[in-house]
Amino acid sequence: MKASNLPIPVSVNESITITLFFPSEIKKVVEPAPHYKFEYEPNGKIATLVAKKGATSNLTVITKNGYIYSFLLQYDNEVNSFTYVLTKDQAIGKLNESSVAEVSNTNGRLASHDEETVEEQTVEEQTVEEQTVGQAESDTFGEPSSNENNDTDNKVEADLRPNDLTSEETPETIESSLYDSDREGYYRIFCENSYLQKSKFKKISNTVNLIGLQLNNIIKDHDDLHFVLEVKNDSWSDYKVKSLRFFIKSLEGNREIQIKDLFIYNLQESIPAHSNNHLVFVCKNFVMGKGQNIYVLLEEDGGRERSVMLGLSSQQIKRGR
Repeated sequence: MKASNLPIPVSVNESITITLFFPSEIKKVVEPAPHYKFEYEPNGKIATLVAKKGATSNLTVITKNGYIYSFLLQYDNEVNSFTYVLTKDQAIGKLNESSVAEVSNTNGRLASHDEETVEEQTVEEQTVEEQTVGQAESDTFGEPSSNENNDTDNKVEADLRPNDLTSEETPETIESSLYDSDREGYYRIFCENSYLQKSKFKKISNTVNLIGLQLNNIIKDHDDLHFVLEVKNDSWSDYKVKSLRFFIKSLEGNREIQIKDLFIYNLQESIPAHSNNHLVFVCKNFVMGKGQNIYVLLEEDGGRERSVMLGLSSQQIKRGR
């Protein structure tokens, strides 16, 4: 292994899920400290990361093609980067191709036709990783008041730009592939970041008996629309959700055209008193006729006294797309 990069710094907390896209399947992980939760599917390319408050830690990931990625994890109340699309150039090194390395899912060892060679590589890998992590900690924490503008951070930001990716590994191609192969997984990742995106959309809200329903944003992605909503329960009792419905209706008639949901993200069955629920309603893009409005109805289970409805005109929908 030949080290070529410093570990990638990643800020993480418990309220935002960080998503990492690797160029090939994940084969081995050297876990971080327990308060950092790193999850991935076996032989998958996508991983997620969340954390509870605690000390800085490091994470090492080895992919199927032998590339070694090192991360410096730090808990932060404010997280600005939600997605990391990684390239081969960002690896700290690569396992020697002369050793046929295969990771065992049962004991985490590196199996090889040349066990002695792999053992030497593993020791060398650990040594280089300790040196790089130590150097990164020194660079990151040496000047706490200005660590956001140091040379290491600038280098990593440049490395993560889409222009550095090969034509086969751009974020667009990775996202398109995931959209086609695992639509529900794609929606889940996209929606996790939807309600955090800045919006120029003028928020629309309605409140009934201290239960508020607010539309914060409309995002168009592929041929889908993502309605970013927020439910505010300012009452003294929990709010049990019966359903969330979208439908189109003409002002002059009673006929309702139901809009089928493709995916609903993070709608709680019960919203505790004095709390908020951020959610995303995903549906196919649609065309509204003249004189038609779209309505969003949040129904309470067990009664209609606190059911809330939002009315949206075609002009408001167009401005949001």
